[in-house]
Amino acid sequence: MEPDTNNPVNEDKAKSREKGVKKKEEQLYEPIRRWLELKEFRALIPGKEKQIVLPVGALFGVRSLEPDVVGYKKSNHRDLLTVVEAKADRVGLFDGLGRCLIYQKVADFVYLALPRRIAEGIGENSLYKDFGIGILSVDGDRVEERVKAEQQYSHRSELREILLSMVKAVLGVK
Repeated sequence: MEPDTNNPVNEDKAKSREKGVKKKEEQLYEPIRRWLELKEFRALIPGKEKQIVLPVGALFGVRSLEPDVVGYKKSNHRDLLTVVEAKADRVGLFDGLGRCLIYQKVADFVYLALPRRIAEGIGENSLYKDFGIGILSVDGDRVEERVKAEQQYSHRSELREILLSMVKAVLGVK
């Protein structure tokens, strides 16, 4: 039997759960930002510092996506972008995977960050590796790369340029 979504009590429970999950996801952001900086990326948390959104409306059916953590660095005269999507529970895994697949069209490296208790069950032979999506395990301030992200070379150049220009503007990069 389907839950009654018109019932205000069920709607309030769903909203409360979403807020709790979002708060847990936000706790993953800062350790991820520091991990990217250790990898020599200039990192930022878009929702916290500045709004950086990827306009995907006509391409995907939702107006825009906002990455959780973004890293930028110049390497061999090339701009490199890393996007990390954070999910705090197993319910968000498919949503996270879908977002990561979209981010692969604009970023060089894409990761899905998960709490250690979830990430520890994902290994090198996972489907995430087949997709080229890295897995980060976050436990407090500790971040471990469980699955290495593969560099992406096939991008939607118009979307990549939009995201890249927003990130560079926020970071003050010319």
